[in-house]
Amino acid sequence: MTKCDFTRLDLGCSYHKKSDYLGIDILKTQDVDVLADASALPFADNCFEKVFSQYVLEHIADNLAVLRELYRVCRNGAQIHLILPHATCPAFYDDITHVHKYTTRTWEHFDHDLHAITGHPNYLPEVNFKLVHFELRWWPPQVIAGKTRWKRVLLNSLNKLINSFAKRFPFFCERIWAQWVGGFYEIEYLLKVIK
Repeated sequence: MTKCDFTRLDLGCSYHKKSDYLGIDILKTQDVDVLADASALPFADNCFEKVFSQYVLEHIADNLAVLRELYRVCRNGAQIHLILPHATCPAFYDDITHVHKYTTRTWEHFDHDLHAITGHPNYLPEVNFKLVHFELRWWPPQVIAGKTRWKRVLLNSLNKLINSFAKRFPFFCERIWAQWVGGFYEIEYLLKVIK
C-alpha cells in the first residue's frame, strides 16, 4: 500500500484527469499518475475525501471488488461522484466492453438504511454508500457539442425540457418514458461514504 499524498482520486482518468486529483488508470497516458487496477487500489485505508469517475465502472467486470476498494480507501463522509451510462442508453450496446448498467435505484443495494424498506439484498454488508443525489441526462453536453449548429440548438432545447421533466419524475421517466420514447444517455450520482 502506498501512502496517500492526495485527498482526491480520479478513478479511470484516461486523458482527462480532473485538476488537483490523483489520476489512476490501467492504461498509461500523460494524465495517469498511478498505473493500477481499480479492484486492487494501491492505497492505504481512509486516504480520500473525494473520488471522481466518469464512464469507467461499466467496463469493469467485478464491480463489487471495485466498490469494496473504494469504500476501503475513502474516509468517513467522503464524496464519490460518478457519471455512468444509464441502463436505457442506446449507445451502451455500441461498445462491447460495457458489462454493467446503472439506474436510479442501483445504490439501494449498498445503503444500509434502505435494505429494510426496499427488500433489496445487501451484496456487500461491510460497505455503506448513501445516495445523496442523482440526475438523469437525456443527452450529455459533450455529445451535443459535436453536432452541427442547428442540431445543437434543437438538442439543447429538447435536452433542457426532458432533463427538467426527468428531475421531477425520475421513476416515470425510467420505467415508462424510456420504454415508450427512448432511453437516457447517462446518469450522474453523488454518493456519501458512511463508516
